[in-house]
Order: sequence, then structure tokens, then C-alpha cells
Amino acid sequence: MQFKSIDEVRTLKSHYDVANELFFKKDYDGALAAYHKCIEIDSNHIPSLYKLAQLYNITGDTDKAGSYSQKANGIMNGIWAEKR
Repeated sequence: MQFKSIDEVRTLKSHYDVANELFFKKDYDGALAAYHKCIEIDSNHIPSLYKLAQLYNITGDTDKAGSYSQKANGIMNGIWAEKR
């Protein structure tokens, strides 16, 4: 696991907060862009991956939804396997 600098964490949080606000306002295109920015910063950011899956389901792109959901689930399964 690679640790992020405090600046990267702050930037990620900022983009994630914006993405959530856009999602709440139903600006799905804006939210998609912001969540994608989050995973550019941290490709394993599970909350963003799940939100992308949710958004792609909403917008009808079930292939992408499944892909992001599968990636998030894979990361979570890996975390749980490490804790056992």
C-alpha cells in the first residue's frame, strides 16, 4: 500500500466533497468527472469507485457500473483477507 502525502489527501477530499455535492444536485456529468479525478489521485479510493458504479447505473451504462463495482469489491475483499 502506498501512502499519500497530506496534500494529496486534501486534494482527494476536496474533489470527493465536490463530487458528492454534484451528485446530490443530480449533476451527474459533473459528479462523474469529479469522482474520476478522485481515482486519478488514488485508483483504490473505494468510496469513489462505488459512487462511479452507482452513477453509471443511473445513467444506464451497466457495463461500466459493473466494472467499478467489481473493482471496489475486489479491493474490499483483499482488505478483509489481509485482516484474517
